[in-house]
Amino acid sequence: MSAIGCRIALLALKTGQPVKTTYSREESFLESHKRNPFYMDYKVGVTKDGTLKAVKSNIVVDSGVYCSMSPYVALRGIVQGAGPYRVENVHSDAVSVYTNNPYTGAMRGFGSPQTNIAIESIMDMIAEKLHIDPVELRINNALKKGDIAPTGQKINHEVGLTEALQKTAKAIEWQKKRKEYSKPQPGQYKKGVGIACCMRGVSLGAEGVDAAAASVSVQSDGKVIVTTGITNHGQGSGTVMSQIAAEVLGISIGRITYLEPDTSLIPDSGPTVASRGTFMGGNATKDAALKVKARMVKVAAVILEAARENVISSDGKFYDSKSPDLETSFDEVVKACNNKAIPLFEYGWYSMPKIHWDEEKGTGDPYFTYVYSVNASEVTVDTATGKVKVDNFVSAHDMGKAINPIGCYGQMFGGAAMGIGFALYEEVEVVRGEMKDRNFDTYTLPTACDVPDFKGIIVERPDPNGPFGAKSLGEPATEVAAPAVLNAIAQATKKRIYDLPASLERVLLGKKLSKYKKKKD
Repeated sequence: MSAIGCRIALLALKTGQPVKTTYSREESFLESHKRNPFYMDYKVGVTKDGTLKAVKSNIVVDSGVYCSMSPYVALRGIVQGAGPYRVENVHSDAVSVYTNNPYTGAMRGFGSPQTNIAIESIMDMIAEKLHIDPVELRINNALKKGDIAPTGQKINHEVGLTEALQKTAKAIEWQKKRKEYSKPQPGQYKKGVGIACCMRGVSLGAEGVDAAAASVSVQSDGKVIVTTGITNHGQGSGTVMSQIAAEVLGISIGRITYLEPDTSLIPDSGPTVASRGTFMGGNATKDAALKVKARMVKVAAVILEAARENVISSDGKFYDSKSPDLETSFDEVVKACNNKAIPLFEYGWYSMPKIHWDEEKGTGDPYFTYVYSVNASEVTVDTATGKVKVDNFVSAHDMGKAINPIGCYGQMFGGAAMGIGFALYEEVEVVRGEMKDRNFDTYTLPTACDVPDFKGIIVERPDPNGPFGAKSLGEPATEVAAPAVLNAIAQATKKRIYDLPASLERVLLGKKLSKYKKKKD
């Protein structure tokens, strides 16, 4: 949307006044960027026992009329394009090409949803050919701590992928339903169950240098103001930052007032992208809170006549760990600090851990840590019309540490609903460079009627670099919803969908059809 920003900036400079612009839905459809279409060619080598040995992929990324973010979208796609598996030999190429189509750019998942569809569909095809259960095949090949990832990176953190696969399979009743739906199903309606998994690099990684800022200010009345440079788009980052500050200071979150970013008060902390909010902003908030806490502990130690290293803060009080009966309130310490002219304000800063990435060879550590995700879906397919109904959906994620479990479930369910839209409904029709869909009367989104029964599963493998072990969840929540649905459709219909979305025509006829007749030259 940079073109919109440029126009507004120019008008503001020209008029010397604040400028606001409001787009109609049609204008928004025409001018906003779209998710990059991927054209993927995969070749996979596997032994008879189902051990992955080689993955080769060639990918063409449709950039549209402008470059935008396409090279970085391609990078994400190929880095994670061999899946979360041990593979000895990987060769991945991706090129971004200019076309006469609408320009493309950042969209939730940023290259990974496309390649996840490819590799996870292939995993099911391998399982079918070798007569191996799809869950068993994935578990046998799943990355573990100490393994070497496809880029040559050694996985030095704990990996909860196998646990996520096992818990997802149990929650969806995999063994029972897989066996039942593999039998001939009489009648018009056929059922299927599918599973898919992925790994997601946290933060910008090899895409660029990443850092974030935060500030923590304890007021004279004991209230605390927290600000970060991470913009809250509704994902709940303000709540998470407040929780982190409260945990460090040993107070209730009710004392925290969170202020949205203002670049006149807080350094630029980059965009809210790349599943980086909790990791980057949370670490910066923790850094600022720890600095403030250190000053308060010093004063509390004097009040308690205790050694600083023995002073702990919890439940709005400071204690002497050696003499638990000795305590002083948070408010009393704030008052003492004010009387001594000790400032209780600090900036926090966090830069991502160093990584090594060889851009030419495509080897090294593209990201410093990963989130591991598993989705499973149960569908009913109307073989007379091609309509697919998602009946049940399970979403499991190793997110490091769930700072706010309720918020995590919200991310899971919202991300899965978005992924179901990607799988079954959403399509931008372009004819000779002209976009036909310009409103929601022809561009279909899933509604409340299309949302299945959801079950979310939190798998915790705390990451030593994350704030209290947390990693991320924003984009992983939607990354493997589509292949889980497509694999379920494949079991139900015995046909595989290669083009998205899995519309009525594609499911019914098994080939790509357009809603619009192409114009003659």
